[in-house]
Amino acid sequence: MEALCSRLRGLAQDCIDKHLTASAIFYADKLVTFSNKLPGDVYLLAQAYFAARQFHRALSLLRSAGVVELGAEFTYLAGCCLAEAGEWEEVIALLGDDETGQEPHAYEDLVNEPPGGGSGVRVQAGLAVLRGRAFEALENRGRAAVWYQAALQLDPYCYDAFAALVDGQLLSNEAEVALVEALRGALAPGDRWLGLLMRARCKKYLQPEAIEEAIRELEAPAPDALPAEAEAPPRSAAAVAAAAAGLHAHPHPHPHTPFGGDAAPSGDGGESEHAGAGAFPIPYMTPPRAVSSSGGGVGGAAAGPGGGGSGSNTATPASTPGRRGGGRGSGRRGSRGAVSSSSAAAAAAAAAAAGSDDEGMDDASPAAHPHAHHPHHQHENRGSHHTPTAFGSPTSTPGGRGGAGGWQPFGTTSSPPSREAHAMHHDASDAGVGAAGEGGAGGAAEAGAGASAAPSGFGCGLGGNVDVVAAQAELLFHRGDYEAAYDLTRSVLRTGRDPYAMQLLPVHIAAATQLACAGGGAEPRTDLFLLGHRLTEEHPDLAVSWYAVGCYYLAARQPEAARRYLGRATQLQRGFAPAWLAYGHAFSAQDERDQAMSAYRTAARLFPGLHTPHLGLGAEYCAMANLPLAERALLAAYDICPDDPAVCHELGVLMYRCGQTAAAAMWLDRALQLLPGGRPTVHWEPTLVALGHCLRKLGRFSAASEAYSAALALCPTPSPGTLAALGFAAQLNGDPRAAVESYHAALALRPDDPFTADMLRLALQEYAEAAAAEEAAAAEEGGTGVGAGVGAA
Repeated sequence: MEALCSRLRGLAQDCIDKHLTASAIFYADKLVTFSNKLPGDVYLLAQAYFAARQFHRALSLLRSAGVVELGAEFTYLAGCCLAEAGEWEEVIALLGDDETGQEPHAYEDLVNEPPGGGSGVRVQAGLAVLRGRAFEALENRGRAAVWYQAALQLDPYCYDAFAALVDGQLLSNEAEVALVEALRGALAPGDRWLGLLMRARCKKYLQPEAIEEAIRELEAPAPDALPAEAEAPPRSAAAVAAAAAGLHAHPHPHPHTPFGGDAAPSGDGGESEHAGAGAFPIPYMTPPRAVSSSGGGVGGAAAGPGGGGSGSNTATPASTPGRRGGGRGSGRRGSRGAVSSSSAAAAAAAAAAAGSDDEGMDDASPAAHPHAHHPHHQHENRGSHHTPTAFGSPTSTPGGRGGAGGWQPFGTTSSPPSREAHAMHHDASDAGVGAAGEGGAGGAAEAGAGASAAPSGFGCGLGGNVDVVAAQAELLFHRGDYEAAYDLTRSVLRTGRDPYAMQLLPVHIAAATQLACAGGGAEPRTDLFLLGHRLTEEHPDLAVSWYAVGCYYLAARQPEAARRYLGRATQLQRGFAPAWLAYGHAFSAQDERDQAMSAYRTAARLFPGLHTPHLGLGAEYCAMANLPLAERALLAAYDICPDDPAVCHELGVLMYRCGQTAAAAMWLDRALQLLPGGRPTVHWEPTLVALGHCLRKLGRFSAASEAYSAALALCPTPSPGTLAALGFAAQLNGDPRAAVESYHAALALRPDDPFTADMLRLALQEYAEAAAAEEAAAAEEGGTGVGAGVGAA
């Protein structure tokens, strides 16, 4: 009989491995009868039921046989059955809830197998991940983060826990870096590649040079032979626990009671559900919003809604501008400032008499255009730009930190302020004084003793691996290099190499949307259309499929349709951050501010490690002229990611609306410095236009003209508002001829602009008067010369 049972065990396990579930159930059922329900055989039959997706039947078998509490493997399989059945409260009841006060380190002495060695990932780590998934499904994401970190403390090779933390945006960038450094010290010798890959998967807010170095080493060819220390035996559990002692509180796994001769649990159920819960890297997409997308607000009225005394306490770069610089009336600007010449004073008086002040320089108010708040599209005819991103902040650029070697054409000081400086009220004239910025987090320690250093000149040999490509694409996207990110992901998805690489889909969709909205040709939009159709047909149960469809409609400027599909994506997977952000932007594109803020608040609650939801909230508050709340939200975004140029741009717009022009110019200049290499692209044309407005109001007319000219050089189609702004700056600078040329060019594109027409009439009058004065002066000089010659004769 023992020989028969042994043969049936091997046969049933082989059928499970070959996915012959009916055969596996048949033989395992006979095995349980022959062996009189030995625990190991009951476990094998429950595995067969689980493989056949008969979760309740597997759970019933484990309970009826009385083996659920027999060992950690049985408990884990029972928990996986409950998880697959969606009974998350039962999972917590089975494994222990968060009120028990039991911590995992109390059971570490009972965990004898080494991490990632021998039998594989510890089952106690799987139990901790299962608890984390249960709390995440119950929307207790704080507790879920604790259990995921506990799983990594129990076994640093439990990648499910790491992916849940990183993809679910449950930790801040600093916490992610600290976690990775602790894990790298707990890895076995020879597994340096795993620590590098984990570091590359972290957010790109801090220490981007470390991520670049990690990617380079991962892609470099591996040596032919591993170092000698790679053959060392796995580290002990005690060493691992000591190396990971810096992590947070830990869950309470059941003690490990192995049962000899029985198959170990596969854990497939625990992974299949989790793959749908947070298996996608999150790109960040936040194109800039400007004071005016097309030169709006060329003039300036007193400080916008709230006036110069808006009560803002952020006179230094620390608060974010509103969506397109504000809601209705956001285009109205502050006073134009002192004009030194009589012609400039006449021009200002004429502008005021025209009844437009700077209103004529603003295009239609945000509510007048259905896509005024589109998260990606650069609106030509907008008085102010709104573009918090649909997918996180793509433009947080590590490159050019502190402005070294970056944009500095106008000499505007742009030092990032300290957090304490934010609480102090500065006058606009003192806005240039700011404390040194809180750049990256403190330097983390290098890899621990467990991760052996790579030989000089060699790497890990993972060049071309999908996870490495995804990390590189996210870094490129984060820096605002959307074309490079799109080309990199397309090389994998479109060449047949791996058309279903789930790690690449979010960043690929985000980059394609960004390019399609910025006029990057028809290919990105066509790609979104085809990709959305293919994914919804083949994977209708995945949130990323409907996210792709929603992004296509965003790129096609149909926000109402985008809302429907993005809403479905958020229902399928509440932990998918790009869908929530895009959902908020779709509402914002139709000026549905309450719904947009609701989506952003949900995203801020679900993803505490992301700064983009706070950026979107600040933009909405600014658009509603609620400047104090806008400042609070934007400061929260700045605290999370101080080197995002989109945040600095929004802070500049907010300062402009508060009447603090010098502070606004500093923030906007800093945003340009933070761009990769300090080179603005078409996506940052609104920032240059806004900076030109600030410089013009500060009386720096030549510098303002340079900013407007740089903005015009970026756009394939000149903006009539920017052309009018350039003409106005030239007119204020005493150059009516250049002003007439710019006004003519602006009216050729938008002939019904009353402000430009009035200013053109005045500029022509000034030009005629100047020409007549020159002729009179020349004639007088000529007459004087003739008279002198006659006298001499």
